[in-house]
Formats: sequence, structure tokens, C-alpha cells
Amino acid sequence: IERLLPLTGNQDQVVRGVFKNRLDADEKLKLLIIGSTAMDAGEPGYAERLRLALFNSYGDFVDVSIKSFDGTSASFITNVQEEVDFGEEFDVVLVEPFFVANNGFVTIENQEAHILQFQELVQAAVEDAVVILHPSQPLHGAGYSPNEVAAIKSFAVSIEIPYVDHWCSWPGTDWH
Repeated sequence: IERLLPLTGNQDQVVRGVFKNRLDADEKLKLLIIGSTAMDAGEPGYAERLRLALFNSYGDFVDVSIKSFDGTSASFITNVQEEVDFGEEFDVVLVEPFFVANNGFVTIENQEAHILQFQELVQAAVEDAVVILHPSQPLHGAGYSPNEVAAIKSFAVSIEIPYVDHWCSWPGTDWH
């Protein structure tokens, strides 16, 4: 416990609280990384890279599952009970809200409603569970993505859902 607590220093206060609660209870923290198949792009994809980084930092304290869905947030929320085993009782759910898949098919307002529906389901399974939003990795030439990312970040801030802004750590999307 002494070694792991300092690793939570940069986490959102609510997320840090869930980590501390599980550490204090000597329980593993169950983390789900969920989103579109954009998370799988690369060798390995960024969700898998994150899983490996979490293991390297937290060891087996954090039990990470990855679930990617090939479709929009609308089709995901319609089929969510078949896609997510809420019986797993995830403590932290890192959600990539289907930015790329939704483009041209799902409005930002509907995407936001889908996030809220999903958050309710997660918290119905585990009362102190926390949903964290994050964009997928930047895509080359994806000119619409920065506006969508800004909108979802603003939404997350407005309803106090933790948001991970990792785009500053990636190369730009205007590569030549």
C-alpha cells in the first residue's frame, strides 16, 4: 500500500478515493477500458499499452479489462447489456466515447446522453464506481476531432466527470 498510494497523486480526487478505498480494503481495483475499435489501432493499440503501463506501475492491484465495440455510441448503448458484464463490478471505467464512429451518425448531444446512461449503469453495479472520459488517440488528418474532443471535455467538466486530456502527449494530426 505504501508504494502504491504515491502513484495516485495526479489522479482526479474521486478516482484517487476509489483507489484508496480498494487499497484500504485490501481488494483489487477492477478497471475497464471501453470504447470504439479506435482503441485497438496500432501494435499494440493504446488500450493495451495503457493496460501494460498500469501493470508496470500497480502490479496485480489493478485488474484491467479491455472492451472495444465496433459501432456508434447509439448502437453500443442499445446493446450495452450484451457488451458489458456489469456483474464484474468495475470500480473505474475509462470510456472513449466513440468519437470517430459517431462522426456523421450521432450528434454530440446524443453522445453525451449515451455517456450519462452508461455512467448510471456502472454506478448501479458499484455505488462508488467512477467513469472517466478520454478521447481516442489523435488520428492523422482528422480535422473534426479537435472540436469534438473540446466539446466532450467541456461536457465532462460541466457535469464533473473526470476527463483525461492526453492529446498533448501525442504528435499533431497534421503530419506531412
